[in-house]
Amino acid sequence: MAAAAVLAIALGTMAHQAAHVVVGAMAGGRPTLVTSTGFEGYWSGLRNAGVLALGASGSLAHGILALAGWLVFRRGVRAPTTGTAVGWILFVTNAWIPTAYLTVSPVLGAGDWMPVLDRFRQLGPMRASAAVTGLFVAAQLWKGTVQTLARLVGNGAADARAARARSITRWAWAAGGLVAVLAAVRDPAGPVHAVPIAAAATFGSTWPILLAARAVAGAPVPGAPLRLERSIPVIVLAVVSMVVLVAYFGPGVRLD
Repeated sequence: MAAAAVLAIALGTMAHQAAHVVVGAMAGGRPTLVTSTGFEGYWSGLRNAGVLALGASGSLAHGILALAGWLVFRRGVRAPTTGTAVGWILFVTNAWIPTAYLTVSPVLGAGDWMPVLDRFRQLGPMRASAAVTGLFVAAQLWKGTVQTLARLVGNGAADARAARARSITRWAWAAGGLVAVLAAVRDPAGPVHAVPIAAAATFGSTWPILLAARAVAGAPVPGAPLRLERSIPVIVLAVVSMVVLVAYFGPGVRLD
């Protein structure tokens, strides 16, 4: 589960930042640097559509990964295995992160969505609308998180199902956040600036999965209990993705 979470967060982080850079360049900007916590470049020439695409691209990348995880997860809901668990972690982590961005960015006045919202004359109402939309999405995602986690842990006694859910969510939350923080330590902006960003984007965004584990004991589902086995391919992929994230995206990749 730790390897699955590392894989999910590392892929999500790299896809998020790479999407910003690629879309920004396609829209007419000139990216100069990409790291695990952000990107830099010259964007003054972007029109409104380009700014919207640049701001939304990171969340869209997370959404694509979340959809891929959900498709993998749903194939094994009645007989959940290691693959089902990997799909679930890929789904929930990459769904909660952009949901948190949409909710928190307008409230704090910083982050991916503010360059988009700044283009509107009625900035205050737009920020409020975006935050409310984020809260609505979060409420729906919360229901989906509880339901899918219940299906992941599978059938069995209530205490056994609850124990499985706690183990899965704790490993996913802790390991995913730690790999993001580890990469941020090497950020050229310095750890004082980068580590809080990485921690907020992972620990701060995915904590609802810990609460979801408390709700599955009372939600029995049909089918077999989760059959979780160690997967060497998942561990190898996790190690490779972690090395790329920490060794390359951590200190940053120059693009100019």
